[in-house]
Amino acid sequence: IISGCPKFDNFSVVNCLYAAAALGLPGESPLVRVLEEESRSRLGRFNQKDLSMVFSSEANNKALEAIFSSQLFYENRQERFIRSMAEWLPRKAENLTPYTMALIAKYVARHRLREPRLLDTIANFLLKRGEQLDSKVIQKLVFPFSRMNYRPSNHGELFPKLEAILEQKAASSPLATVNILMSMFQLSHFPQTVLHQVFSPAFITNVMSSPYALIVRRYLSLLDAAVELEFREYSGPRLDPRYRVLMFEHALTADEANRKY
Repeated sequence: IISGCPKFDNFSVVNCLYAAAALGLPGESPLVRVLEEESRSRLGRFNQKDLSMVFSSEANNKALEAIFSSQLFYENRQERFIRSMAEWLPRKAENLTPYTMALIAKYVARHRLREPRLLDTIANFLLKRGEQLDSKVIQKLVFPFSRMNYRPSNHGELFPKLEAILEQKAASSPLATVNILMSMFQLSHFPQTVLHQVFSPAFITNVMSSPYALIVRRYLSLLDAAVELEFREYSGPRLDPRYRVLMFEHALTADEANRKY
């Protein structure tokens, strides 16, 4: 950014400034100084749209997207930034895109950053916008809760809402559906009606005709085992033994298990 800043268009300079502010970079850092100098030199050429971007929800969304899309940021645990973000994200969450919120969820899950305010913000986003979201996005937003065994403060409303959504969308993305169910199981919530669906012949037929048949069968087998262990009062259909497969082909080392989960 420092070396290429003079070549950036106005929109990119503003976005970089916004990202630097969101990251909490000090004013004396080389990056902030270069961006400020470049902005001052262009001030007369900034149009109203460029200036309004500094305060717009679109800029905020794009800045967060840029931060959480960065491989360097993704690979490093930024606890201080996450704690700081948890203070202001609830006020801005409604203006974020599902893609950006999913990036945030993926990051906190990867680094097991159990920040209740941030996790509750993700849960509120899900509650308000879940019906408009694709199952694959819902899966990404739910995953941090199960990974860190965190029941959101709105779980009494959220879990029934997720059940209703899954009942409607179960067949659209079988793998995402099973992953969401597994997350709910890990949080001690057992959606009976959806279990009836995923163990039904129609759902299994849909799975077998998909390019991801083997991986979905593995997760269905894991879900079936979870029903046996965690939900003994369940009396509905179960996975046909013909479709059961081993979840893992060999015993996992601790490192392998950590990478997978």
